[in-house]
Amino acid sequence: MSYNVYYRCFRCLEFHTMSDKTKSTNISIRMDVELKRDAEELFGNLGMNLSTAFNVFLRQSLRVQGLPFPVKMDFSSSLDTKPASEGKSTDGHEE
Repeated sequence: MSYNVYYRCFRCLEFHTMSDKTKSTNISIRMDVELKRDAEELFGNLGMNLSTAFNVFLRQSLRVQGLPFPVKMDFSSSLDTKPASEGKSTDGHEE
């Protein structure tokens, strides 16, 4: 007996059939040894390996058309801890 598995493509928003012989590719990523170990432990606790977690990240990125989390500057780690707007008047001149 054969079952058809369907998934929704986030590029064209249509449903497609997934065959047992889906094409895949290998990638190589360099990362810190501790980062990999900690990530493997985290995702293992969630029931997935790093490959599955990375695929989830990529699919979510495609779905939202960007990083699936906000990316911000960390002002507390910079030498000047004031945001650029502080110390300036509304017309852009120093106060």
